[in-house]
Amino acid sequence: MDDAKDVDIGGPGDRMLNWREVQAITGISRTTVWRLQQIDAFPKPVSLSPGRVCWWETEVMAWRRSRPTAAFRPPERPRLPGMPRRPKSGPVAQAADRKSEPAPPEPEARARSRGRGRSVAPNQIDFGF
Repeated sequence: MDDAKDVDIGGPGDRMLNWREVQAITGISRTTVWRLQQIDAFPKPVSLSPGRVCWWETEVMAWRRSRPTAAFRPPERPRLPGMPRRPKSGPVAQAADRKSEPAPPEPEARARSRGRGRSVAPNQIDFGF
């Protein structure tokens, strides 16, 4: 498919791609393609019949080559007051987290700590009311 740059747009060697092929090449959603088309940042589709469009392979491949090759990383969501901190990643951080976390209490201990006289079976949920 990389030899598509040597072919004229709409020429005899050019192919028409349906949506699934365009999505496989670009990796973006239909909505994103529509938004990019609104600002002339993505090739316009060619109408084949009512309700059926395709894109020229040479245009899609040229668009793909024009995109930056660095991996896209979405921006991190801001942490609001009261939200827990994001866990650190990596094997060292995971080992430290395991050491600092207390063991979860047993179901019977939870029931007794609430002042309830009976214990809850392990396969039941205790709603505490």
